[in-house]
Amino acid sequence: MNNDTRPETVGRVPSPGEPARKPPRRLRRLTRTWPDRTGVCSYLLTLCVKSRRKVLAETAFFDRLVDFLADSSIRYGWFPKRMVVMPDHLHLIAHDSINAGTLGKWVKAMKAVSAGVREGDIGEGESLRIPRSWLWQDGFHDHRFRSSESESRKWECICMNPVRAGLVERPEQWPFGGEFVYEANGKARFVPGMPPLLERVVLIPDDRAPGEGTRPTVKRAS
Repeated sequence: MNNDTRPETVGRVPSPGEPARKPPRRLRRLTRTWPDRTGVCSYLLTLCVKSRRKVLAETAFFDRLVDFLADSSIRYGWFPKRMVVMPDHLHLIAHDSINAGTLGKWVKAMKAVSAGVREGDIGEGESLRIPRSWLWQDGFHDHRFRSSESESRKWECICMNPVRAGLVERPEQWPFGGEFVYEANGKARFVPGMPPLLERVVLIPDDRAPGEGTRPTVKRAS
């Protein structure tokens, strides 16, 4: 039996007379989030197509998605704000409400309806029996904004995605994006179009040879 009670060291041996440092504690994923002053949480959601197939940038999908999101505030308690649909993934900014259902349940319904499954078919095992030409990737990515400023900056970055991908020369030329505005009765109305950000941000080309992982980056114009 080892009776050595000397403290363990991590990473390096301490200098003579220096107390050993304790191993760093691994941060656990938060089990809850904290709302802002309005009592809501604002999220950036990213949904990707399985195998990253380029099937989303087409009118039929976009129309189904807009119809579902426009009704989400009433049916699910989630309020879509802004979105950009890329060929193989979707970026969506939305906030919850006091009566909102779980984020996972809302995203599950969004995936099913936007992929062409009727809402009445959304249920355990039902959607699996409906043949589809493509599938969503399991799960989704979510990021909670800490401030309205961080949300605005992220929105500008997202709007530049079609330009960085070489799909258009200017963000306002990309047809698959826009914002939701809400009437006094809470009903949502979709306003298509993206802002002309090249007046405020510039693309910095990468000096490396073109290849995987190389693409222009975005910088605010001074």
